Amino acid sequence: HSYYCNQFIGGHHMHSGKATDILFYTMNFSDYLANRIAYHLNLSGSAININTACSTSLTAVIKGCESLISGENDMVLAGGVSL
Repeated sequence: HSYYCNQFIGGHHMHSGKATDILFYTMNFSDYLANRIAYHLNLSGSAININTACSTSLTAVIKGCESLISGENDMVLAGGVSL
C-alpha cells in the first residue's frame, strides 16, 4: 500500500493532518472493501474481509456456506478479486 501511495498519489498527502486523511486510507485499503460494498448495497449484518495466500475466494465461499448451515445468516454474498 505504501508503494501505491508514494508513487501514484504522492506521499506528501499521506500525513497532512487533515480530516480527509482517514477517508484517503479507508478508500484505498483492501481491508475495507467488504464494508464499502455492503454499505453501497444497503446490506445489513456482518461484512467480513477474508485474506489468504492463494485460496481467498474458496475460503470466503466455505465460510459463507458454514454461516448458512449454522443459521447465522439467511443470505451470503461471497466473491474475490485480484489486482
